[in-house]
Amino acid sequence: MRIAHVLNQVSVTASAMDQIQGSVAQAHSVTVVARRSDPAALSFLHEKRAVFRPVRHRFLSPLAIIELVRLFRRVRPDVIHLHHARSALASAIAARLAGIPCLVEDGAQRDNYAWATRILFTLAEMLAHRVVFVSHAVQASLGALERVLIRPRKCTVIHYGVDPIPTVPGVRQQERAALGIVQGETVFCHTGRFEPVKRQDMILELFAALRSQLGFPVRLLMVGDGPLRGRLEALAQRLGLTDAVVFTGMVSRDRVYRILTVSDFFIMMSRTEGHSVSLLEAMMAGCVPILSRIPSFSETVDDRTAIYFSTEAQLVADVCGASIDMAARKQLAKRFCERKYGFAAMMNGYHAIYRGLAASADATQP
Repeated sequence: MRIAHVLNQVSVTASAMDQIQGSVAQAHSVTVVARRSDPAALSFLHEKRAVFRPVRHRFLSPLAIIELVRLFRRVRPDVIHLHHARSALASAIAARLAGIPCLVEDGAQRDNYAWATRILFTLAEMLAHRVVFVSHAVQASLGALERVLIRPRKCTVIHYGVDPIPTVPGVRQQERAALGIVQGETVFCHTGRFEPVKRQDMILELFAALRSQLGFPVRLLMVGDGPLRGRLEALAQRLGLTDAVVFTGMVSRDRVYRILTVSDFFIMMSRTEGHSVSLLEAMMAGCVPILSRIPSFSETVDDRTAIYFSTEAQLVADVCGASIDMAARKQLAKRFCERKYGFAAMMNGYHAIYRGLAASADATQP
């Protein structure tokens, strides 16, 4: 089977890269189409034997749509998998013109999109043969008009999935030393892009409260980068957390995994999420999640496995309770993720859709 993935930009941190790897593992021929790609992503694609096809013109321009039609007719994929709003609409139009079935994957709740992006996704989903939402929360976020325009019978939910996090002997001790973590410290971790929707300022304020009220030493690892990093570092300084918070900046995915394995708690206070891969990776590494009470998180993990924030006093009590038997709580999080969000389950869902779309396209051929 030949699969074409179309993205605005290819980067190694994109969830699409996991799906591309999963399709290659199934011996599918994979073509990746985008306007831009970073060097690490190109190296990854070459290693996985996926072919990269750059698009010269801006998505949504008539020239780009003509270019995409010609590319699709030349490559002849069985299915086109679309990931981002601008490229999705242009490619959905081109796919219709080229006579190739396509699916749109929608990874965020509608209120997380700017209006222009929301409209582009809706138009692309109207044109697509199938629409995949990464959570029921994402599908439920559609407005009344969007529910009418996007036919329910072509919609489905496939949650993200992750592989087990590999453990290498000695790496945990090396990583703790590199991060300055001393014996007896309980480690909190957050990974993600530093932007308003993630509410990392709230994370720092809650950590300051925990540090002042818990009866044991704590450390917070802030992994990532983004436009709010300078403001967050200044806030940490104002809260007196300079010696307790480590801002790592952008690190490799392998190092993210190493950092997760030395952490005890993973904290996310997002205002909205589609289905957080960062949360899944943290649980797979054995971190106890501390989460804001939003629909996506409530759908992803139950109250027995996660600590949901309500008040600072309750959070302190919950963290103390979890720390009494930390090993058992960490195993609970890991087993929960392994049972519900395995990578193979996600890919099996997509491959079933690929086969169905390819079969229906074959049936309509003269």
